[in-house]
Amino acid sequence: MDTATRENVETGLAQIRVILGALNGGVLIFTFVALYLVTSGTVTPGADPATRNLFTVVLAILTVSEVVSYHVLRAASHKKLREEWDGREADADAAEQLVKQLTTVRLIGAAMAVSVGFFAIVLYLLTGMTALLVVPAVVIFLMLGLRPTFDDFRGFAADVTGRPWS
Repeated sequence: MDTATRENVETGLAQIRVILGALNGGVLIFTFVALYLVTSGTVTPGADPATRNLFTVVLAILTVSEVVSYHVLRAASHKKLREEWDGREADADAAEQLVKQLTTVRLIGAAMAVSVGFFAIVLYLLTGMTALLVVPAVVIFLMLGLRPTFDDFRGFAADVTGRPWS
């Protein structure tokens, strides 16, 4: 990979990192706003224990379904991409397209994680269960792991194309 192609890949990866940072910021800000609203008494949660238990079960089901869905979608996406890339040359255009595909995969994962985090925040507003705020914290931490590096790109490209990328 020549220098110009690598710079284009790095620029694409930086764009993904900015978007993921903005999503993390949104979860963080909404978490603190919800915490303020409940602790200041502006919002008074009023769910009974049975409803709280139901919400907790729904959150657990949503979380598990999102994790499973992401892994299934990611595997299907990789399989489809492998079929499309069979025999294709590794050039600058290919690198740009691979960055776009990596962006799509990472943003789908981020969107799924953010949905779980926001749902937990809404449940906190409804129930006042402070333990629910652990979920957005975990989401933020996990999304930090979605921030792609050049090595992540190389691994993704090698997985999709079946050839090592330098």
